[in-house]
Amino acid sequence: MPVDDAPWNRPPPVPQDGSAPEPSQAAPAPVGSVDPTVLRAQYEELRRSGEQDRAWCTAAALVFLGAADEAQARYHADYRSQGMLAVQVPLTTELWSSCLHHPGEDLLISKLVEAVTPTAVQLRIEQLAMQRKLPVLDPRFRQDPVTSTITFAKVFGWAAVALGVFQPDLYVRSDVPGTLLAIPAIPLASIAGKGVLAGFTPVELAFLCGCHLAYYRAEHYVTCLFPDPEEFVPLVLAASVVANPSAPVPAHLASKVETVAQAFAARMQPVQLEMLRMLTRRMAEKQTEPDVQAWRRAVDFTVCRAGLLLGGDLDVARRVLEQERQAPGAPSLSERLEDLLRFSVSEQYSRLRQHLGIAVGATQGGARGERPTHQWAENLNALAHQLPRAAISGPGAQSGSSAKLLLVVALVIAVAGAVLGAVLAGK
Repeated sequence: MPVDDAPWNRPPPVPQDGSAPEPSQAAPAPVGSVDPTVLRAQYEELRRSGEQDRAWCTAAALVFLGAADEAQARYHADYRSQGMLAVQVPLTTELWSSCLHHPGEDLLISKLVEAVTPTAVQLRIEQLAMQRKLPVLDPRFRQDPVTSTITFAKVFGWAAVALGVFQPDLYVRSDVPGTLLAIPAIPLASIAGKGVLAGFTPVELAFLCGCHLAYYRAEHYVTCLFPDPEEFVPLVLAASVVANPSAPVPAHLASKVETVAQAFAARMQPVQLEMLRMLTRRMAEKQTEPDVQAWRRAVDFTVCRAGLLLGGDLDVARRVLEQERQAPGAPSLSERLEDLLRFSVSEQYSRLRQHLGIAVGATQGGARGERPTHQWAENLNALAHQLPRAAISGPGAQSGSSAKLLLVVALVIAVAGAVLGAVLAGK
C-alpha cells in the first residue's frame, strides 16, 4: 500500500481567505448516548465537593452539547483558555498507561506489536524500496522546532515535549498535499504538508500534533506503516504464528498471514523470537483470542485523547476531526467525539490535566516521575547516524546487508529489553 494512504494524510478544506473555520460554519456532529441530565448532576456534585477542574470540564461538555444553563456557561467561559495551554510538566509512562490509553488497548497485543516493530520497519522500507516508492527527504526542508520561525514547527516540538513522546525529524513542504504524514525512514521522520501551514489556529495545531505524535509511541508506530486493517491484522497474527505455529488464524487470512510470517522469520533475531514466544504464552494463558481489530480501533481513540489533552477544547477537536477523511476500519466521527466527550468528564482526564499543570486552580504541575520510554526510536536514529561512518564507509567497511543487520540487531535488543521489563512489571 502506498505510504501516501496513511490515515492522517487527509487534506483539510481551507477557507479561501486562509482563515480558520468558525464553529458556526458546521453543525456539531452527533455524540451518541451522552445524557446531559447526568452531566448536570455531576457538575453540581463536583462544585459542592470543590473539584474545580472536573466541574469545569463537565461544564465544557455541557456547552459542547448545547445543554449548559447560564451558570454553567459562565463558569466555563471564566476559565476557558484563550490560547495554547501552559504545560509545565511532560506526561509520564505511568500516566500514559493508567489515564490516557483507551481501555480497549490490550496490554499483550501492545507488547506484541512493540516487539515486532523493528522487523516491521525493516519490512516496510524494503517493500517501498522495491516499489521505488521510498520517499527521499531533502535536508533543505528539515525544521528544528527550537529555532524554526514556522508556527507549525514550534507547536510540533511543544507537543512532543508535553506528551513525553519521541520527536521525529520534521520536514515542512508547502508543495506536498495533506496535513501530517509519518514517513517510513531511518531516522524516523514526519512531513508537514501545505494543509497545516495555513487555515489552522495554534490550538487546532496542538490537537493535530497531539494526535499525530501519539502514534510515535513504541506500541503505536507500526500502525503508521500499515494503516490499512487488511495489512495490519495479518501482520500481528503473523507475529503470533512465528512464535507459535499452531496459533489460530482465521481461514480468510491464512494465506496473507503465512506470507508475512515467512518474511518475519527470515528477518527476526533470536532475542526477538523468544520475546514473541513469551507473549504468545501469556496470551494463551488468558484463554481468549486477541481482538486485533478492537485494539487497532482503540489506538485511534487513544491518539484523539492525546490531541484533546493538548488542545483542551472539544469544539477544537470537532473542527479538526470533521476535516479528516474516514480511514478503512477507523472509528467514525461520531464514535470519536462520543469517546472524547466521555473522556473529558472522567477522573482520568482531570488527573492528566493536574499533572500537566493546566487544570483549573492548579498552581504547578505534578511530579515529574518516569518519562515514557522511546529508547527504540533513539537507538534506531543513533545507529542510523553512526552506521554510515562505522559500518558502511571507512576502513573495514561492511556490506550494506551487514550494516542493515547490525542496525536491526541493536534495535531488537533495545526493544526486547523495554518490552520484557514492562511485561514482567505488569504495566
